[in-house]
Amino acid sequence: MRKSLIIAYVAAAPLIACSAQDNATPPPPTTTQRLGYPTTAMGQWLDTPTKAGGTVKVRASDWHQVAPSADVPGTARWQVFIDLDATGATYDYNELLFLAQTPDGDEYEAEYTAPDNPLGSGTVSGEKRRGNVVIDIPVGAPVNKLVLDNNWGEHVGAWIIP
Repeated sequence: MRKSLIIAYVAAAPLIACSAQDNATPPPPTTTQRLGYPTTAMGQWLDTPTKAGGTVKVRASDWHQVAPSADVPGTARWQVFIDLDATGATYDYNELLFLAQTPDGDEYEAEYTAPDNPLGSGTVSGEKRRGNVVIDIPVGAPVNKLVLDNNWGEHVGAWIIP
């Protein structure tokens, strides 16, 4: 009885190994389509969804070059003022949620180094917050949008840069 059990185990082993190889084959690539998001002019308010299901109003204004970047040669430092109005919601914010974007999709993340009055990061609940965000962008890059991401990396709104 032991011999037949061992033979059955040995005979089944290659089938199990073969099955494991089939499962290890990666699935074909999938295409994900990014959902549209609201876009408005610089200086206008956007309603942005929050994790709790509410909305917060966000405004970007006064996009301007501050100086050449001392941190990264060949880049210029740009600054934008951000207003958050969470009077009816709780919202987790952070400077890194803002990206400068070119028409072909290249994106440049904000930095934690705003010279004055940085937006910083935190949670606003039933209040307003204003601060600056800075982004280092390669000189000559054709940036045309400031994009706002949520905390999961999804674009939720944008402002057209004039």
